[in-house]
Amino acid sequence: MSRKSVIAILLVLAFALTAAAGCAAPTADVNNAPTAPATSSEEDVIKIGVVSPLTGGTALMGAMETEGFNLALDEINAKGGVLGKQLKIIQLDDSTTPEGGVSGVRQLIEQEKVAIITGCSNSQIALAEKEITRDRIFQFVTGAQVEAITSEGHKWLVNGNSTVFDYASGLGHFLLDKFQPKRVGIYVENTDWGHDSVDIFTKIVEEEYPDVEIVCTVWYSQSDADLTSSLTQVKAANPDLIYTMAALMSQIPQVYKQMNELGMDSIIRVHTSGQIISSVIEASDGLMEGIYTADLYHHDIDNEMNKEFVKKFIERYGYPPEKISALAYMDLIISAQAIEEAGSPTDYDKIVEIIKSRPWPSVMSNDMDFDETGRSHVQPVLLQVVNGQLEMVK
Repeated sequence: MSRKSVIAILLVLAFALTAAAGCAAPTADVNNAPTAPATSSEEDVIKIGVVSPLTGGTALMGAMETEGFNLALDEINAKGGVLGKQLKIIQLDDSTTPEGGVSGVRQLIEQEKVAIITGCSNSQIALAEKEITRDRIFQFVTGAQVEAITSEGHKWLVNGNSTVFDYASGLGHFLLDKFQPKRVGIYVENTDWGHDSVDIFTKIVEEEYPDVEIVCTVWYSQSDADLTSSLTQVKAANPDLIYTMAALMSQIPQVYKQMNELGMDSIIRVHTSGQIISSVIEASDGLMEGIYTADLYHHDIDNEMNKEFVKKFIERYGYPPEKISALAYMDLIISAQAIEEAGSPTDYDKIVEIIKSRPWPSVMSNDMDFDETGRSHVQPVLLQVVNGQLEMVK
């Protein structure tokens, strides 16, 4: 059985557990990342705290974070580390819950005495974590999108992922211009991220596309085990395009399987940016074919840094990287360089000043350029599921 097949099974199991339990209990002291080579004392290493979803509904994102961090860690340490010290990653599990994220961050700060915090690809978890790290430690959020993570004040926080607006605006204009729909149905998860996504797309339609009607906005819960009732509401509205805004990776295959069961596969379907990866497609058993989406990263992006990153990633793991791995890789690369230039792993004012001071060459579609709030803005590339694989739309 291939690794992707195993992950596809884990996606189904993760959603079943999430639906049954509501949320998982926080799990601490999980360290999937390799540590630096043994040294004479803890003073000879710089501790990097990572809190990732290693279990729960977004566990796949945690696995991808780990891969990206590991690759960057080994590259940095092989070149002599930072400030003459090796980096050591201490990774804990947030169990895909805000409570787990808060517990992990507290443990890393208070018990492990890490220099910085990174990881996190879930907006609700990042919002909870920032209230613990605020005014205490530098935090580099990996993959969460919601604007409030950076817009609502935290002088030592930066975010490598683009905002919901960056994602939604580009894809929204694309689908409206390409397909010129008259009736759009929105199917969206009831989360902060979902509400932001709807607000942005609705504003685009109202201000720029007066001939387009949003015929329904149907909300569902990430804990819903059966989506038939809510999907039936979308079908009854008779849209000619369905815009699905779903972020829980373990639930996305179920959305499209049940759409097909209800005969909705003939309708043009677009999935919100940043949420579709190869293992999610595989878990859908071919029922996502033809769906359009967008993302900040694809392994075919044509720049030299990405070509080298993809080569090293495939040599190590046997398959090409996806966005969360790329973001985690860049997070640690940028953090390490900023610490080196700051001359200290705990001079957080200087570290943040350096990160915001210039665009950073990256493996993404363009440089990572952090604005005054600490948010990186990268232009998404358009993608489509073709023969069971995500391909860049030329």
